Amino acid sequence: MGERPVDDRVLALVRREMSKNAGLTSSELFEKAKSISPAMRRLTIQQFHGRYPLRVSRELAKAGGGGKRGGKRSRRVKAARRRTAPAVKAPAARAAAPAVKAPAARAAAPAASDESIRKVLLELAQAVASSDAANLVMVVGQIDRYVDRIRAAGA
Repeated sequence: MGERPVDDRVLALVRREMSKNAGLTSSELFEKAKSISPAMRRLTIQQFHGRYPLRVSRELAKAGGGGKRGGKRSRRVKAARRRTAPAVKAPAARAAAPAVKAPAARAAAPAASDESIRKVLLELAQAVASSDAANLVMVVGQIDRYVDRIRAAGA
């Protein structure tokens, strides 16, 4: 998508006004622009904002090294931080506690109860998917029934 043509006089006016007072609204700038260029009357406020104040605010943000998303360096640093999660140390009291093992009955036959739980969750998903907007609240309102069935299947 190519850039729309801009009026250099209006662009200069918007730059000058925004550098003096960054709190000016697009409506105020639009009125000033219409007074120096009759062609501005053909634009909507949204078109004007996209072509002039938005462009100037991005230029000012880039020149100041800021902006909504920050510079390239800060994005790279943030990405690196996400990739390398900090190591979390366990509290001393937790490290001293003995490991808890699963009950033998649960470990011996997990397949039967897991299958029952899957079945209940699948029924819930099907009920949600097949309900319309009006009935969705009723289906979600019955969530306790599904929770009870899951508890019974897991016991």
